[in-house]
Amino acid sequence: MSPATALILAAAPVTELPVEAVPAAADAAAASSGAGLSYLQLMLHASLPVQLIVLLLLLGSVLSWVIIFRKNRVYSQATDEADEFESRFWSGVDLTQLYRSATDRNRVVSGLEAIFEAGFREFARLRQKKGLDGRTQLEGAQRAMRATFAREVDRLEHNLELLANIGSTAPYVGLVGTVFG
Repeated sequence: MSPATALILAAAPVTELPVEAVPAAADAAAASSGAGLSYLQLMLHASLPVQLIVLLLLLGSVLSWVIIFRKNRVYSQATDEADEFESRFWSGVDLTQLYRSATDRNRVVSGLEAIFEAGFREFARLRQKKGLDGRTQLEGAQRAMRATFAREVDRLEHNLELLANIGSTAPYVGLVGTVFG
């Protein structure tokens, strides 16, 4: 600070604010600095592109969490069903009896049980036909099992592409919001 500036500041009259004016001045300073603004106030005062981008990000977030929780439930259920079927399969029970128990139930069969059911059903169907050797019967059962396996994988992977797309594009959408904001 130059000596001339110091001299001017020293000669300036000092005015005191009344005690009632101090909180009002603090509130005005906080409002001008942005302190005390809520997210709702920021959204309401933002431009339309920023509001749309934030809405898009919020929608993507909610959709992602819905998919994550559903996948968690589906995978847990698939693991439990696979463990239960595997214990019955390796318990030494007759495969015909295991097939009947899979088809007699009043529920949708999925996972390992569906793969077993498809293979056993196709093997039994081909076994009924005359003139087919064991290798042809086995190949038919394997084809049926592969087809069912592919359907089960598709069922388990449902919506994973959407989750990956949301996860990979959200940072760029947020960056656009930063530029507009």
